[in-house]
Amino acid sequence: MDVETIRNYIREHTIHAEIIEHAASGLKSSDASKALGIDTAHIIKTLLFIGKNTRAVVVCLGSSMVNIKKLEQLGVKKPRLATAEELKEILGTAPGGTPPIALPADIPKFIDKKVMEQQFVVGSAGSEFAGLKIDPKDILKVSDYKIVDIAA
Repeated sequence: MDVETIRNYIREHTIHAEIIEHAASGLKSSDASKALGIDTAHIIKTLLFIGKNTRAVVVCLGSSMVNIKKLEQLGVKKPRLATAEELKEILGTAPGGTPPIALPADIPKFIDKKVMEQQFVVGSAGSEFAGLKIDPKDILKVSDYKIVDIAA
């Protein structure tokens, strides 16, 4: 998955979103905030967790950490973050390049309720060098996320 894939996805699904390309890496949320000139309160991260019995995608604010116990309560037994190789194999993305949209339908997806409190958020647009500025409600329109309290 790359920026062009996300650009086409936005067009095909008539999503009101903006792709912002930048020269500096946005691998970490703090780096993305600096590269984009956007407050960290609006930066989101899309994480893939691998459990003994299933996988799950979690979207939370960049300054937050996923509560593993809460993720286990949602059915992901003994979750751990995916490796770079697993990200590539399962989602077709690289670290820092996983967007909150255009993900496989067969993987459970959770979005932290704090993300939904924002007027807009910026996540990856398929590359650590491109941000996707989008209303969180639009993420829900095109992806099957369950809104949960999962991050602190």
